[in-house]
Amino acid sequence: MTPRPDPFAGMAISRAQSIALRKQLEMLAKSATDPRARALANDVLGNKTDLRGAMLGSRYQDVLDDSARLFSGWYQSLTESDRVEHERLGRLTLDQWQHDAAQESIEKPRTRPSDDDDDWEPPTILKRR
Repeated sequence: MTPRPDPFAGMAISRAQSIALRKQLEMLAKSATDPRARALANDVLGNKTDLRGAMLGSRYQDVLDDSARLFSGWYQSLTESDRVEHERLGRLTLDQWQHDAAQESIEKPRTRPSDDDDDWEPPTILKRR
């Protein structure tokens, strides 16, 4: 059986990040109000594209730009105490996902990545136009 390509190739630095990305995409695919965002998440989860291609390509540029603008407006409208609370909840969620990743690794050890991944280094920044 041929292994499925990693839809997070070049984007997730650790197993915990990969699990967190997958969970976020699953949440987006299930509950996003914008059908373009659901399509993006489903395309990555369904291995129709990888996350890097979705983020940097032109196909989803409009939904990513719109979503970033909406998020920025929402975040700027928060009070300082609301920001602190949302950041606390985000850290708790990430900690839980990292714990889940560690448990999953104990239960099912990860296989060695392909030799093609040996020279991969995480990007220092992602830029959009």
